[in-house]
Amino acid sequence: MSPKHKKHRRGTVLLYSVLFVLLCGCGGNNQVPTVLSAPFRPFLALQVCLDDTASYPPEYTQAAQKAIAERIDALTQPNTGGMDVFVTVIAASSFQNGFAFHVPAISALPVKLVPGSDPYGYAKAMSAYKKALPAALNQLHAIQAQVKVHTDMLRNLRLSVRAGGTDIPGCLDDAAQHFSHVAGNKVLLIVSDLQSNVNTQFTNNLSIYGAMVRVYWRVCEVESACQQNDNYWRKLLLHFGASSVGFYDPAESQAENINF
Repeated sequence: MSPKHKKHRRGTVLLYSVLFVLLCGCGGNNQVPTVLSAPFRPFLALQVCLDDTASYPPEYTQAAQKAIAERIDALTQPNTGGMDVFVTVIAASSFQNGFAFHVPAISALPVKLVPGSDPYGYAKAMSAYKKALPAALNQLHAIQAQVKVHTDMLRNLRLSVRAGGTDIPGCLDDAAQHFSHVAGNKVLLIVSDLQSNVNTQFTNNLSIYGAMVRVYWRVCEVESACQQNDNYWRKLLLHFGASSVGFYDPAESQAENINF
């Protein structure tokens, strides 16, 4: 073989060697490539306000309770920062009329490795993975069972007071207090017709800064009156610092499936 052909062959072999290293993730340090986990979901503060007054259909409140509880269960997953959930019952006096629970942060599950250039290192890593995974799954299932106790309480909550008055400001006051120590994500879910007629807790100085506000199962009988009422609450909630405000009628609420 001529020197020219030998040189060309050596170059071709070198090129294929480099491509192999890049594609397989192998290198001189014999590191074993890994599979990326799901993106981290940060901590969330969730305030829920459920209308239990005479003007609001109880079947919509019950539908919301179930949907919100199922969503919280679904979000209790690995690689999450946890959640604080506050439930306020809207009544003639809504302020501090409810309960709260905590969803702990959950670490990401151990990552299963992909074979690399170091069989011994891969076997050692797989042995550690097989030991760590069952422990992580046991912890996950224990947390999920613990959270489900609380979500079942929300899911099965029977509201029967059916108060005549409707104190929406009391719900907002609760939200402001619960969000006051939260720097991260904040969501306020209101299940109500927003026909507020009690202003005991009303103040112009509330802050729900940065919170996403969603009014679900929004009942409306006279469209023009509802639009006027919605505009009032949208303006007020934005004044209080909400990042966005949305209104959803019962059909839209069912389709939206309480997304947060």
